[in-house]
Amino acid sequence: MQKKVFLILCGITLFLITVASFQEKLVTFFMPEKNIAPLIKGTFELQDIDKKIVKDTDFRGSYMLVYFGYAFCPDICPTALENITAALEELPKEILDKVTPIFITIDPTRDTPEFLEKYKTSYHPKFLMLWGDPIQTENAIANYRVHAQKIVSVPGASEYLIDHSSIIYLMGKRGELLANFSHGTSPKNMIQKIKEIIR
Repeated sequence: MQKKVFLILCGITLFLITVASFQEKLVTFFMPEKNIAPLIKGTFELQDIDKKIVKDTDFRGSYMLVYFGYAFCPDICPTALENITAALEELPKEILDKVTPIFITIDPTRDTPEFLEKYKTSYHPKFLMLWGDPIQTENAIANYRVHAQKIVSVPGASEYLIDHSSIIYLMGKRGELLANFSHGTSPKNMIQKIKEIIR
């Protein structure tokens, strides 16, 4: 009995340590005073679901809301995309017309253009779903300073998760970072910030 209690306590302790470590990383990344703008190049050359080449320079003169994730993500990505969708639905039309929401997959093996076309239907119709080959994907990831690491529980298994940072980037008319949000930022707070920047 004592051994069982000891093992349970060890498990709880390990879980709390893991959560604390994760929260510390989030706080470090999302602290408002931490200026990450100079680190974000914001460039990419990818393909949309129709396999048309799309570059960041295509959006000069307008704004982008960029999010990196993957369709098989169980919770964080859906939360981010749902919050973006809710914010876009409440934005005034004159602001919405100036913003393109972009989802860039970090899992090009499974998130094919055909699969992303189906995935898109769950979110705002303005969403542009982008895919790239491994080199294009890595370049985009590096230029936005995204953390993405595949986690395979069993060697050789086809199923896997991806540990990744979860940031929504508001990019400006010249391709510069204007603001960033966490996946958990409420639509209300997102709208407020976007309205402050885009007039």
